[in-house]
Amino acid sequence: MAQSTYIQDFIQLLYPQLCVTCGNHLYKNESILCNKCIYELPYTHEPIATNFMANQLRAMQPIDGVFSLLYQNPRSDVEALIHQLKYKARKDVGAFLGRQLGEQLAIALEDYDCVVPVPLHPKKKARRGFNQSEVIAKALAEELNKELICNELIRIKNTETQTRKSRLERFKNMENVFSCAENHQLKAYKIILVDDVLTTGATQINCAKTLFEFGAQKVVLVTAAKADLF
Repeated sequence: MAQSTYIQDFIQLLYPQLCVTCGNHLYKNESILCNKCIYELPYTHEPIATNFMANQLRAMQPIDGVFSLLYQNPRSDVEALIHQLKYKARKDVGAFLGRQLGEQLAIALEDYDCVVPVPLHPKKKARRGFNQSEVIAKALAEELNKELICNELIRIKNTETQTRKSRLERFKNMENVFSCAENHQLKAYKIILVDDVLTTGATQINCAKTLFEFGAQKVVLVTAAKADLF
């Protein structure tokens, strides 16, 4: 045991762990973020059923609610976290965000059956190598002790990027993009739908629409972050 500790300390000396956002060295009891950066994260602390986005999206589909863990602004620490996850393949960041969601939502999501990530198109997933929403969903499912279902909500259209589109264009762009796999098991399920970032909600509400069309009983939307646009 002592020898193992010495080896770990030596590796840490050669390859120090750095905070994802501020770049400072992490102490032994820290992981992903230093304690200062964790303390300063912009948590939303919103009620899951009655916040602004829940009310907006519920006008389109009868979702139970919407919860985003953090506010995201351009060039913010949260932007850096999401960037490390999506484009630097830092799956440990996604796992950290999923666990944080689970800690905050353990009671609110107690009644739900399973966790379903928003899917990527197979071509995009192959290009990136993984689905970042699936990484978050896996950690959330483990934290809540819920079933993780990854291959039954599917993306059947490879849409162009949403980045420069207006709110209306984003919703139109996401029409008829999703479906459910043959012999899916989502009928009558109470589903926690998970994504990385909520912007207008166009992607997520079309996922919810598909889940309801294929028989889901309840859907609640959970994301690691939301763009602070409103």
